[in-house]
Amino acid sequence: MAERLPGGGVDLRLVAALSCGAVVLATALATIVGSPVIILVTSYAVLFGLAIVLFGNDGFTRAFNIATVIYVTIIVFACTYSPLPGATVEGLPLTDRLNYYYIYYIGNGLAGTEENIEAGYLLLMNIVRPFVSFEVFLSLVSVSVLWSLLHLLHAMRQEQLIGIVALTLISYFSFWSGALNITRQFIAAGIGFYAISILLGYEKNITWRRVVSYVVLVLISATIHSSSLIFGVFGIVYTMRRYENRMLAVIWAGNILIFVLNYINASPLSAIPGLSDRLGRYDSSQISDDSLAQFQSAGVTVGNRIDWAAALAIPMIIYAIGIFIRRNDQKFQSVAKRLFPFALLYTVLCFPFYLLSSLAFGDRIAFYAFLIFPSIFLTFVTNIVVREVRYVVLLLLTLGCVLQMAVGLYGYTPKMWLTGVI
Repeated sequence: MAERLPGGGVDLRLVAALSCGAVVLATALATIVGSPVIILVTSYAVLFGLAIVLFGNDGFTRAFNIATVIYVTIIVFACTYSPLPGATVEGLPLTDRLNYYYIYYIGNGLAGTEENIEAGYLLLMNIVRPFVSFEVFLSLVSVSVLWSLLHLLHAMRQEQLIGIVALTLISYFSFWSGALNITRQFIAAGIGFYAISILLGYEKNITWRRVVSYVVLVLISATIHSSSLIFGVFGIVYTMRRYENRMLAVIWAGNILIFVLNYINASPLSAIPGLSDRLGRYDSSQISDDSLAQFQSAGVTVGNRIDWAAALAIPMIIYAIGIFIRRNDQKFQSVAKRLFPFALLYTVLCFPFYLLSSLAFGDRIAFYAFLIFPSIFLTFVTNIVVREVRYVVLLLLTLGCVLQMAVGLYGYTPKMWLTGVI
């Protein structure tokens, strides 16, 4: 993020190279003395600081970002593969991830009954089961989805953010633990985001070959989890992109209106959950008292989460304010053109949550939007807000992520994953 110093000053690339060398040396020493947590937190903090200082798209920064992605990939793989401390059944927590363990090996869930699982997921299990264990499978899924999210940044012409986003994602998902509890949707998300990347690509013109590849990938993702058809909706809406920000404004006005109507139990669309057995399970007005109590004991609310609705709207609020303030800035127009497809994708992925905000397990309805929240938020912050605010936001982000890595502000900490110590 910092500008390159003029001639005669300190070469930031030299500083970065020396810092990376120090991280490698410290890692080797930590391995010898057996202190992985200390080096993990230290190296993470150093790399995060460098990612911000070296923010840009020159050759050296691209190489640094590649090294950062390799670093993040190793951590994600290792922490996903490591068994959770205190989990007595195959090192797995008592969540849906344990259920998927049984499905992986015997085709049935934990209760011993047939699961309503899409055919594509079952086929995938049959293909990979002879070659890798369930733990390795989850680790490969984690890495693949990580790369899919970073590839999306490239397609959205935001490759300068790859290093920062990669580092943020480790802390944001707390090593993907919560996401892996809903394995099918997580896999479908990775395929769906890659489909978007293929459609938009880096070239300006969209060819028929890319359209066909996009459609095929979306259909494949839908055989893993049917909710990923929302990625197909993006393609339909994208054909109307000539309306640009007016279309975004209409959709978000509708989002807010639907959420308010759901909140006061006055939505004319309240009958939608009853049309689907899967959605009906999450409708607090239809499920039994016992099921509702079970949801609440598991930390799941009954829906209409104002905090989630407000959080999901933050990137678009930044986008709307920035577009309005700089509407007469000719230099900004080319930036706005690059930001619009990302804003449109995020808007499409948010729509199901606002439409069905009254349902329990709203995190699953908003799952795809939450997955790209860090990417879209950092994209808008680094492209729209003034430099001083940008620095403050990135400083706070770095502080929060480093604290999560060091002590754990929520979820599973690196210390818990790698050492078994809470």
